[in-house]
Amino acid sequence: MSAPHPIVRTVEGPIIINDVLWAVLSVDIMRTFMMGGGLGVQGGHEIVLPGLRMIRKFSREFRYALMDIHAPGSVSIVTSFVGYEAFYKLTYDEVKGWTPKKNRIAAHARFTLRELKRYLRKVGFQILWPEHAMEGTDEARVEPEILNESTLPWFKGNRPHSDSNSGFEENDGHDIGLGAQLWCRGIRKIVVWGIAGDVCAGLTALHGAKRGFEVYFVTDLSPCISPEGRDAMYQRLIDAGVHLITSDQIQQAA
Repeated sequence: MSAPHPIVRTVEGPIIINDVLWAVLSVDIMRTFMMGGGLGVQGGHEIVLPGLRMIRKFSREFRYALMDIHAPGSVSIVTSFVGYEAFYKLTYDEVKGWTPKKNRIAAHARFTLRELKRYLRKVGFQILWPEHAMEGTDEARVEPEILNESTLPWFKGNRPHSDSNSGFEENDGHDIGLGAQLWCRGIRKIVVWGIAGDVCAGLTALHGAKRGFEVYFVTDLSPCISPEGRDAMYQRLIDAGVHLITSDQIQQAA
């Protein structure tokens, strides 16, 4: 059993959900992010059942299950390169001198040297993650309990030449359409929870606020990779106007 998640709230009292304006985004509740998975986060397995109880308070048609899926040879995966360790931070400065004949891109990579340079010039760096959520594997699936209670799967991270942590946009800023769909469906308020709180779930909340939604981020159901990352993300969310809440505050309208 991991240490309890800290109780962090910026608003108090009940958050009343109605069927008209609200959606819930369950971010990357996947086996690959559970302990023992390709990129396991401590406490990930502990949020499934309480998260299930929470999403059942929302209209079924507005429950989104976001999932991270990567193809072999994607730019974010360490095995797409030669001679690097997992979690290495690859920068544009490092690759700008690479040539078609002299580089460290693996033969099976699904991006070109030109695409890599363009991407890193825009984003600055890419963390080379260990293989996780690889397409076609059991780890590239949402936990069955969550998926069965959700009606709208949403894929991210599946374009090989750009990583995508957020459910709203890829790391290079390319919009992947979730905001437009929510807005067209009349959604104006979203509740975000998932793994990891200081990366994918946090960035999804941050980018939701950027698109004009009123965003509530569920801190006790969003385990983080590190305390330092958690504190930094919470400050970014607060600065962006995101409400930090806990799952017990979510209540259905009478």
